[in-house]
Amino acid sequence: MVAGTILGAPVGERIIKMHKVKTPYENPELMEDEGIDIIEDHVESGGKQFNAQDLLTICMWIGLALGIGTIVSAGLSVLTPLPAYIGAMICAAVIRNFGDFTKAYKINDAALDAVSNVALSLFVTMAINSLKLVQLIDLALPLITILVVQMALICVFAYLIYFLFGRNYDAVMLGAGAIGFGLGATPNALVNMLSLASKHGPSPRAWLVVSLVGAFLIDFANAFLITTMAGILY
Repeated sequence: MVAGTILGAPVGERIIKMHKVKTPYENPELMEDEGIDIIEDHVESGGKQFNAQDLLTICMWIGLALGIGTIVSAGLSVLTPLPAYIGAMICAAVIRNFGDFTKAYKINDAALDAVSNVALSLFVTMAINSLKLVQLIDLALPLITILVVQMALICVFAYLIYFLFGRNYDAVMLGAGAIGFGLGATPNALVNMLSLASKHGPSPRAWLVVSLVGAFLIDFANAFLITTMAGILY
């Protein structure tokens, strides 16, 4: 998990420099082509502004998604075993897209980004602090060897993703996300992508793919495969 967080952004940065990949902040036309609103004062003022009310509103929506999501997860778990957070993710997606589609309410993206950054930082910190490496001291050499091999292979895989998925900025972001996901978990992938996005600009396609696959679709696939295999074997 630590390696996945440390390795992803530097590898993505190296690919960008080595292959002179065009990035959104250096080439604003890329953002226009994808229909992304360009914030003219982003560089000058540090991005959009938000206040305490915006943060409280975001926390309210998150609490609502968690509350209703618990009920949704309980209903879905009757059909097939799923992680508890699946329901919250579904509800959050409905809340956001319903607001954007109907214009009934507006969610401040800057406040949402701030809360997301804090949540990601907390998760990574708590996950790393929970690792009891002392208990594995007898296996230190084999584990280090395995980790080094994994790091080398995942870097090669990230380069393959770049070459196979368009050789553009989206492909770089997908590669960085794959490193975080392959060596850690979905939040590690998002942290890597966020690090690159803060310097080079957003990549909505890559963010959507990694978020949907890593934190949503893969759980359904795992649940289906595990229950199917368990039924066959037992």
